[in-house]
Amino acid sequence: MIDDIYIPNDYRVSHAANGFRWWREAFALFARQAGSFFLISMAYWLLSFFAVLVCSLVPNVIGVPLRIVLAVMSPVFAASFAMAAARADRDDQLDISTLFAGCASWRPLVHIGMIQFFLQLLALLIFVLGTGALLAGANVDVNALNQSLTAVTAQPERMADILQQSLGETLIVQCIWWACSVALVTAFVLFLLTLAPSLVVLGGTKAMDAVWLSVRAVLANWRAFTAYGLFSFALTLVCIVGMGMIEVLTGSDLLMMCIAVLVFMGGYPIVTTSQYCAYKDIFADRESAMPLD
Repeated sequence: MIDDIYIPNDYRVSHAANGFRWWREAFALFARQAGSFFLISMAYWLLSFFAVLVCSLVPNVIGVPLRIVLAVMSPVFAASFAMAAARADRDDQLDISTLFAGCASWRPLVHIGMIQFFLQLLALLIFVLGTGALLAGANVDVNALNQSLTAVTAQPERMADILQQSLGETLIVQCIWWACSVALVTAFVLFLLTLAPSLVVLGGTKAMDAVWLSVRAVLANWRAFTAYGLFSFALTLVCIVGMGMIEVLTGSDLLMMCIAVLVFMGGYPIVTTSQYCAYKDIFADRESAMPLD
């Protein structure tokens, strides 16, 4: 844990414009040690790719528990990137060992990961039950549906036609609407926990306290986080359009993929650094925050 950095007692409600400022500060922090941030990000994603590859090669009796371990360990690495941003903010030199800095507080971070994993399982259960209710309400023949799914596996290019014939256009739209609704609600609930890893490693907060404090702080700062989300969407759109234009102009899928990987490797630490900037503003930077009512 980093000593004497941003010990939070309570949160503050930031101005809406601070959501944009978090991104500006994140780019500035990233620029200080861009090479180190990129190296740490590359190591993280290579490690993740290797772990996923191992899970796919081993039997399910081993692979499924490994996937669960990877899922609950994600806050540990999120905390490591938060610590990397904090160290860059103090002008400390970053190195590859920073990727594992969050392991010093692994217990509360794994508890947060277990909460996130439980919420995702709950969302999956709700989606399955809701989809089943839609299919039952439409009196869909289960055997015919299984045959359609088998046909889709054999001819994935005809998926839209096969499903439309077996389910009907209205039911397909309802299933898509239900899936999108569950996904959006789940993403929002998980986003409420964004600040929890930083609260643990930078603020010395216990796991459950960090979860509830993160939820309260994000909801209280909904204006700033709305601005933050809008800029995130715009930035993502610019990247997608830019890579599409590169593919059209060059006609090279390989070049587009290489640029996409570079953008992703550099973009991930910028995103995590922007979350650190949000944490620092809400829990420490009292000058730019409005007092609570």
